[in-house]
Amino acid sequence: MEESFHDHMFGKSDEDLEFFVAERKKYQVPFVSAAVAELQRRGRVFSEEELKELDIYFKPHQELPENDAANETTWSKWRNNFTDDPEAPEYYSQRAIFLFCVVFTMLAGTIFLSSNINRSGNKKGAAEVFMIGFFYTVVMIWGLSFLPVRSTGISIALNAGGAMLLNNILWNKYLGVNTKHRRRPILVPLIAWIVITILLIMIMLKEEQ
Repeated sequence: MEESFHDHMFGKSDEDLEFFVAERKKYQVPFVSAAVAELQRRGRVFSEEELKELDIYFKPHQELPENDAANETTWSKWRNNFTDDPEAPEYYSQRAIFLFCVVFTMLAGTIFLSSNINRSGNKKGAAEVFMIGFFYTVVMIWGLSFLPVRSTGISIALNAGGAMLLNNILWNKYLGVNTKHRRRPILVPLIAWIVITILLIMIMLKEEQ
């Protein structure tokens, strides 16, 4: 994960890296950390005051102590990433991604996460996540087609597994484990997915007649 962020910064100019550091509240912590590391590798010496400010910025995003982390559930860890800081990015939450995957389809959660990653400035990562989610959905539908009868339980379980892939692996890789963010409203996509689901059900029922 860290290597991908450092690779992203490797080709940036000194001016671009300095901008990431100066405007750090607008960017994800892993990107800022990688920018600082790359500047230091190029010989940039940060003053004590700068290092102190960076330490204050990074401290809330550091890993929890091992004992505290062990006592946290996945659901509460996702909740702990919420913030009201107006400078923090606005993302669809991991909770929203999980619920949309389970209630609708993994593709719904994939679109949410891909949108988040695109907002972070990583368009390549957004495309990669979308392709992974799309492929997972296609393979899942293909596999379910071989079942003698439709099983809602199996579908929900597979979608939940896809949600965990999105939130616990792909989110961590592209956005960072403890990245603080504001919650992006889900009302509009919720209405859209309800309409899409109703239309699909109507089409399926019509085909069975």
